[in-house]
Amino acid sequence: MRYKVIRQLDCLNNGQGVIWEARTDPGDQKVALKFMKRDPLDPDPATSEERFLREIRCQMSLQHPNVVNVRGSGTSKARGPFYAMDWADGSLRGRLGQNPNGLPDDEVQRIFGQIVDAMAYAHNEGVVHRDLKPENVLFFDDVPRLADFGLGLRLLSNSARITRSRLAMGTPEYMAPEQFNDAHDVGPVADVYSLGKILHELSTGITPNWFPPDVSKAPAKYQYILHRCLDQDPGKRYATAGQLAQALNLVTSDASLLSSPEEQAKQALGQIMADDPQAVHTLAEVLVRNPEDSTLYLQFVPLLPAKAMKALAQHAPSEFAQVLVNFDQFAYGNHPFSFCDKLADFMALAYSATTDFTSRRLLIARLLELGASHNRWYVRNVFVAVVVKAVKIPGFAQVVADVLREDQDSAEFVATYLRQQSMPQIVLNALEANAA
Repeated sequence: MRYKVIRQLDCLNNGQGVIWEARTDPGDQKVALKFMKRDPLDPDPATSEERFLREIRCQMSLQHPNVVNVRGSGTSKARGPFYAMDWADGSLRGRLGQNPNGLPDDEVQRIFGQIVDAMAYAHNEGVVHRDLKPENVLFFDDVPRLADFGLGLRLLSNSARITRSRLAMGTPEYMAPEQFNDAHDVGPVADVYSLGKILHELSTGITPNWFPPDVSKAPAKYQYILHRCLDQDPGKRYATAGQLAQALNLVTSDASLLSSPEEQAKQALGQIMADDPQAVHTLAEVLVRNPEDSTLYLQFVPLLPAKAMKALAQHAPSEFAQVLVNFDQFAYGNHPFSFCDKLADFMALAYSATTDFTSRRLLIARLLELGASHNRWYVRNVFVAVVVKAVKIPGFAQVVADVLREDQDSAEFVATYLRQQSMPQIVLNALEANAA
C-alpha cells in the first residue's frame, strides 16, 4: 500500500509522533500517518527509533474493538518510520472541550467503560500503556479507541530494556506517583491511576493537575472507585483494569442490586466482625456511594462497633474520612436526647479510631455544637473526655483552642468543666478570650 501525504496536522500532545493526513493509493481513502518525531537534541536517537518501532508492533499486536487499528507500516526516506491508521472523527479531549462541566452520565459510562475494557484486554496481554489521557482516546464512528502506545511496556519481555531506569515518562497530569520516580518499574496499577484521573475528568469536567483530584466533586456512585484508583499506595489500587471493569459494572449496570444499601452495609459489617478483611472495602464502598441515605447514616452508622470503625480507619482511611464528612451533615440539627447520646458515643469512638487530622477536628467541633445546642450534659462530658485526649497530641491543643474560639456560644457550655481539667494554657486562653 502506498500513501499520498496531504498535510501535517497541528496536533498537541502527540507523544513521540507527528501526524499527517494522507490518502491511500490505490483506493483514495483518507488515513492518518504517524511518523516518528525527530529531535535534533535527542542524545540517543537509536533508542528513540526503537521505542517508536515498539509502538508500531505493540499497536498492531493488540486486536480489540476499542484499540486503534493499524492498517500498515513502513519507512519513508524523507521522514523515517511510520504507521497508518483509519482517520479519526475526533478525540476525547475535543469532547471534554465541548462539555466543560463533564459529559452526560450515560456517555461517561459508555465511553469510559469501553476504554477500561480495552485496557483490561491489554493488561491481560501483558501490555501497560503508561500514557493514558483524553488525547489518546480517538473516536471512529462514535466508537472510542485507545491510541499511542508509544510508552507501552510489554511485561515479561525484553522490551523494558529501552526504557531507561529512573526516568519519568508520561504526561504529568495523568501519571501515577511512582511513575515520576521510575517509568521502567511500573505495572498495570499505574494505568489504573491514570484511568481514575480520566474518570474524574469525564464526570466533573475538572482538568487534572499533578495532584490527586477532589473525589467528593465526582458523582457519589463513582467516589469509591476513584478512591481506589487514585490511592497513593499502588498496592491499594485495583490490580488491573480488569478489576476496575468489574467494580465499574457494579455501579453502572442497568440491573439494580436487589438489596438496599442498609442491607448491604449490614451484611458487610457481619463479615467484618467475622474477620473478613475484604468486607472492609465493601462496607466503605456502600457508605461512600450513598452520602444522602439518611437511614444508612442515622440508623446504621452511629451504631458501628469500635472494631468496624478501627478496620475502616486502618484499611480504608480516605473512604472513612469521607464517611465522617457525610455523617456530619446528619449530626447537625435537632435530635431527641437519647439519640444525641448515641451520636456523641459514635463520634468519640470515631475520634479514637482515626488518625486523620481533618476528621478529628471535624468530630471535636461537631461534639461541641451538639452538646451546647441540645443543652445535653452527657454530650458535654463526652466532649471533655475527647478533648483531654486530644490536647495530649503534639500541636493539637491549638486545634482545640481554634474550635473554641470559632464557636464561642457553645464554648461557654463546656468552659467550667474544661477549666477543671489539666488544660494547656492556649486552651485556657481561648476560654478566657470568649468570656471577655
